[in-house]
Amino acid sequence: MKEKGFTLIEIIITIVILSVIGVFSFSFFSYLTRTYTMMESKRTVHQEAVYALERISRELRDAKEVKVNNNVLQFERANSTAQDSNKHIKFYLSGTDLYRDSAEDSGFTTNTTHNIIARNVSSFIVSPSGTPLTLDTEVTISLSITKGETQSYSVRVCPKNYSDTGACTFTGRSFGGCYEDKIY
Repeated sequence: MKEKGFTLIEIIITIVILSVIGVFSFSFFSYLTRTYTMMESKRTVHQEAVYALERISRELRDAKEVKVNNNVLQFERANSTAQDSNKHIKFYLSGTDLYRDSAEDSGFTTNTTHNIIARNVSSFIVSPSGTPLTLDTEVTISLSITKGETQSYSVRVCPKNYSDTGACTFTGRSFGGCYEDKIY
């Protein structure tokens, strides 16, 4: 009678083949997990940086008088909003937090709000410097966020309501006489 079963060599070969397949599968899933974690971290940093730059850009486009001194961006808005009726805005870096302050007066003493708009900021650079900046000056804002690794972002903004007299004196296409649509 012939006995049925596996020999010791067949069992060892099967175990070796399954072990090799298991090692490749584990390393593949480990690589996918590390990649996902890294991309999730970068996505969070990217979203925070984009939010901060978009917030600064939108408010700066509505600026009447822009002052830049030691990477502190300060300006008076042409129009207040329902969420913030203060006209004077200031963006600056303190430690690793990027702040947005607003107040009724340019000295930031009346009805002042103090909010963090980005964390883990390693650099906040605003150029050119000047108090006040000349008309039609394009403001460059650079922001670097460090969370594991450093990611840098930059935006250029030209304030649209910037007038040396505070009155609307634009001659191009305008909205209500107080907003000029410039095409570069």
